Amino acid sequence: MALYSTPLSEAAKTRLIDFVEAYIESLKTEAVDVRAEIAKKKAVSVLNNTDIDILFFVNTINIMYSQPGLELVLSAMNGLMSSRDIAIALVDIANQAHIIDKRNRIAGRQ
Repeated sequence: MALYSTPLSEAAKTRLIDFVEAYIESLKTEAVDVRAEIAKKKAVSVLNNTDIDILFFVNTINIMYSQPGLELVLSAMNGLMSSRDIAIALVDIANQAHIIDKRNRIAGRQ
């Protein structure tokens, strides 16, 4: 049994970025529309069709709703950056946080 969650595979990373991008796009409208349904389907796809660790998925959402994450999302909503660029940045931040957390946990066991 693994002592720590698995790293993010390229397939999972690609689909996670697609989901985050679609989710940000769905936030750009006041009405629930087809964009929200697309985001939901992409989230299910990430979870069902990749090897992503559920904690990685949840942590990515948590980072998106942190103060710095919200500032990034607002950049997309205000047209300062594309939703795709923000999605890539958020997933990269989540990946770096995962690496740092894993390193710190391993160091604490020595």
